[in-house]
Amino acid sequence: MAEQPSTFVITELGTLRVATIDGDVDMASADHFERALKKALGTADVVIDLSACGFLDSAGLRSLVSAAREATRQGHGLALAAPTPEVTKLLGLTGISDAIPTHGSVEEAAQRLTESPPPSRG
Repeated sequence: MAEQPSTFVITELGTLRVATIDGDVDMASADHFERALKKALGTADVVIDLSACGFLDSAGLRSLVSAAREATRQGHGLALAAPTPEVTKLLGLTGISDAIPTHGSVEEAAQRLTESPPPSRG
């Protein structure tokens, strides 16, 4: 059985963008994911919905770090939402959950982003 490709959908939630991942983010899909995030971050704060993401390899984790840097550079906020238990473990082991705010739901992440001032450009 062939593996289904990951999909990345960007939707609007008020003034924010929600990047929803359906599938794994690995070496085969990370560049596409990173480009989609960069485009979304050019216009608004972004919540990355990880609820349907089963796994992130090192390329996927690199994409998250790159997105965080791009968000800061653009003056926008970035938050992670609803990671699966497997992804939560990876985010904790790598320290990414300390660097990028992580919330239990898209709604919670969106609320926190709208309450917080934009990050300073560094």
